[in-house]
Amino acid sequence: MPGRLGAPVTAGPLVLVTWVDSRQPTTGWAWWKPLKDTWRVPVIRTAGFILHNDEEQLVLASSLSDADEDGDHQHLGAILIPRCCVRICETLRDAP
Repeated sequence: MPGRLGAPVTAGPLVLVTWVDSRQPTTGWAWWKPLKDTWRVPVIRTAGFILHNDEEQLVLASSLSDADEDGDHQHLGAILIPRCCVRICETLRDAP
């Protein structure tokens, strides 16, 4: 029935993750000396609900739906962050 809330989702807590990413600072051939002092590892901050968490990866979703009658739910904006890139994982709110 449209408009009816389903069962609550079964995701992990809402977290703020600080992590480092890779980047390609140029799109073509470039001289090293003029660029070497401007290249920095990007530091990223991402907030989301934990969908999966193990020693290799942390998967977050920015939005979650209520569960359907089979207990499944939809998510939006999922991102997989390699664990080796995670610097800080701060819990903002316990699991819904």
